[in-house]
Amino acid sequence: MDWLSAPTWTWLLAVIIYTATIVLLGKKLIVKLFREKIIDVRHQQRVSMFKSVPNRDGAIVFLGDSITEGGSWNELFDDADILNRGIGGDTTRGVLNRLDEVIRHQPSKLFLMIGTNDIGFGIDTETIAKNYEAILHAIIKGSPKTEIFVQSVLPVNLSSTSFLPHNNAGVLKLNQRINEICEKLNLRHIDLHLHFSDTNGNLKAELTNDGLHLLGSGYLLWKGLIEEHLKSQKSPNSIE
Repeated sequence: MDWLSAPTWTWLLAVIIYTATIVLLGKKLIVKLFREKIIDVRHQQRVSMFKSVPNRDGAIVFLGDSITEGGSWNELFDDADILNRGIGGDTTRGVLNRLDEVIRHQPSKLFLMIGTNDIGFGIDTETIAKNYEAILHAIIKGSPKTEIFVQSVLPVNLSSTSFLPHNNAGVLKLNQRINEICEKLNLRHIDLHLHFSDTNGNLKAELTNDGLHLLGSGYLLWKGLIEEHLKSQKSPNSIE
């Protein structure tokens, strides 16, 4: 087959490399534009809405990204004093920047899950961990009577060709650091990851329809894992 000569193979290899580069850059560009044009705008809208409502002293707050936002928490627990402060696409930095709105309620309890989008945006684990510590210190300082429950980041179930850049390797690294931070600050850590993972470490297929977000069955599982903490008597937070 004369057409499969060395120059031809070189040309084919160049085409493959070029195509792969375009695909990779295109994916990164799409993620960047999605973040700037859609996520950031909606983030501002949601924060503006939150700041427009009255204080709810002693409320129970669920704080996080779209995975938290997707839960109808006050209906799941039949409790009107639950505030959902999840925002789709949010990151640890985004949460840190809007904590004043959360702290003004002086929550009785706060359930935090954040970080999967940091991983998706390519933020390194140590930067995420520093933001985590800053978030927790700010809550403890600004609302010292709030009982904080730090929940592990959930696994994902995405193919290598998925548009979504989230990954389980990053989730595992971050969850290890979150656990270490909770031990350091003497805060309660709830390992949701263990219960949401299949035997391969992926998000259980029956709990999702896109590999990242949860179906109703996922929220029912989540509810069962935290219900005793939500209904328990408060105990003070402390920093070692």
